[in-house]
Amino acid sequence: MSKKNESKYYLLLLIIIIFGAYLRFSSIGFGLPDYLAKPDETAIVDNAIKVASGKLNPKFFKYPTFQIYINTVLFGIYFVFGYLFGHFQSVKDFIAEYLIDPTNLYIISRSFSALFGSATIFVVYKTGEILKDKKAGIIAALFLATNYLHARDSHFAVTDVFMTFMISTGFYYIIKASLSNKRLDYLIAAVLTGLAASVKYNAGVLAFVFIFAYILNEYKPKAGVKAIIKDKYFYIFPVIILAAFFAGSPFILLDFRYFLK
Repeated sequence: MSKKNESKYYLLLLIIIIFGAYLRFSSIGFGLPDYLAKPDETAIVDNAIKVASGKLNPKFFKYPTFQIYINTVLFGIYFVFGYLFGHFQSVKDFIAEYLIDPTNLYIISRSFSALFGSATIFVVYKTGEILKDKKAGIIAALFLATNYLHARDSHFAVTDVFMTFMISTGFYYIIKASLSNKRLDYLIAAVLTGLAASVKYNAGVLAFVFIFAYILNEYKPKAGVKAIIKDKYFYIFPVIILAAFFAGSPFILLDFRYFLK
């Protein structure tokens, strides 16, 4: 493909991503300051505040905690900048804003979703490109950019859109690893798979996709199944997936009894 044609595809992709981002960021303040306009958001925002207050274990396991911890970091950055520019005089001011009008905190959490919702468009493009070609990637990106459900949920501080980004990125690296057979690609895919499940439990199904893809790629008829069983990476990668999962949600392991309850 000529550089001129490549430039056309990249320009088209850029337009699609910008349009997709517009659909996801526009009206992002929906319902605020009534934070119960989308009640599920409180699970992320309230628990992020709880962690920020010093309770590293939020005692909340309806979702894993990876996205909650990320939101805690984002709220911390917001506080630091607010303090430096005189918006907050102390931590008490930050807490008061959260209790009186948490609009800014919800906008931060929603923007996080919208950002990764927009980034998923690019990931889907790359997946289409690696499986077929740039044209397939562009078509796939356009379908996701204009997908109603994905655009709608990208407006909210919930787990679905970030989980979709993590699954899509993990899936891309699973495909890439299957084609390249590079351990580094498998390693990245394993980490992303574990972190995806650490955003929302049902993303853990990607682990089966990873293992199945690895077996298909490594299986050689002459060597048989024994070669896979003897392959140390067949055991290392699942451990990496679990390690990444617990890295994002450590208290599932550290407070396992409460998690079971």
